[in-house]
Amino acid sequence: MRILTTFAALLLVGLACSNPVTKSDVMIITDDFFPDSLVQYTAQNNIIRLFTPLNELNFSEDDDDDEANVYIFFVEGDKNNEGDTVYKGLSILKNGKATKLLENGKDMAAPNGDNKDVYLAASDGIYLYNDKTNGAEKYGTVNEDIVGIEVENSTGVIYILTNNNKVYKVTEEGTVKEQLSEIQNAKQITVDYAGNLFYVDTEDQVYVYTEDGVKKIEGIPSHPSYVQLVRPPFVLDEGVPLIIGKKAFTILPNGTADYSEVNFNVYPTAYSMEATLIQYYAYNKKIYEFNILALILGELLEDLKSFLGEKVDDIQSLATRSRKEFR
Repeated sequence: MRILTTFAALLLVGLACSNPVTKSDVMIITDDFFPDSLVQYTAQNNIIRLFTPLNELNFSEDDDDDEANVYIFFVEGDKNNEGDTVYKGLSILKNGKATKLLENGKDMAAPNGDNKDVYLAASDGIYLYNDKTNGAEKYGTVNEDIVGIEVENSTGVIYILTNNNKVYKVTEEGTVKEQLSEIQNAKQITVDYAGNLFYVDTEDQVYVYTEDGVKKIEGIPSHPSYVQLVRPPFVLDEGVPLIIGKKAFTILPNGTADYSEVNFNVYPTAYSMEATLIQYYAYNKKIYEFNILALILGELLEDLKSFLGEKVDDIQSLATRSRKEFR
C-alpha cells in the first residue's frame, strides 16, 4: 500500500469518479495529508460543518477571478463530557476573513444555479444569508431547533433535521413543513443531485429515502466506531460519499455501496468537496484548501497516474467546463 501526500486528490479519485476504483492499491489518510502550506484559516474551536455553495456566490459568470472571492461557510463546535455537540456559531470565510453570522447556527445548505441563496439552520429555525449586508435574516415560519439542513437541487425543496431526530420537508418559502414519518431517529442527512435523501440513524445504521420509500444501505461495515455522510461533488450524478469505520464508500439510491479504496487513520472534522476541483477540509481547528487540478498537473502527476490510470484525463477534462456548467 502507498500513501500519497495529497488528501483531496485521492478523495476525488475514490469518491467522485463515476466508476469504482478497481486497483489493488489502498490509500491511507494520515496527518501528513494536512500540510501547513494549505491552511486557509485557523479557528478557536473544532470546525464541524463546512460548505462551499455552487451558485452565483462562487460561480458568477461575471466574476473574472475564479478564486479571489470564494465564500466558505463553517460551523464551530466541540464535544462535552457526555459526548454531545456544543455549537459555537456559524460563520462565513471570505478573502481570508471570517465573519460570524449566527451565534446559534448549526448547518447550512444552498441550491445550485443562478441565485445567491444559502439557508442557515439554527436553534430557532431557518435563516437566509444576505450577500449585500454579509448577514443573516430569518426565513419562513419554522422555529424548531435544526441541526441539519439540505436543499433538493432540482426543486428547491428544503429538508431539515431537528434536534429530536425528526426530518421535515419544508416548502412555500419556509412557511409549510411536513414530517417525513418513514424516516425514524435520524441524526445525519444529506441529499444527492438526483433528489434522494440519505440518512444515518441513532444506531449508526445508514439508509436512503427515495420515491419508493426507505432502503437500508447494504455492503458497509456494521457497528462502526465512526460514520459520516458527505455532501457529494457535482460530478456525482447520484449517490453520496460515506465514511464509515475506517473506510470510504459511495452509497447509491438502490441501497448498494461501492468501496472507494480509501482508508482513514485520521478523520477530517468537516468535509466540503462540492466544487470537485477545489475542495476544503477541516482538521485540528484549521480549514485546508486543495486545488485538485493544480495537484494533478503539478509534480504529483506521475504518482497519481499510476493509481488513477484513465481517470487522470477525466479529471483534467473537468477544467474545460465553463463555470456555468458547474452549476
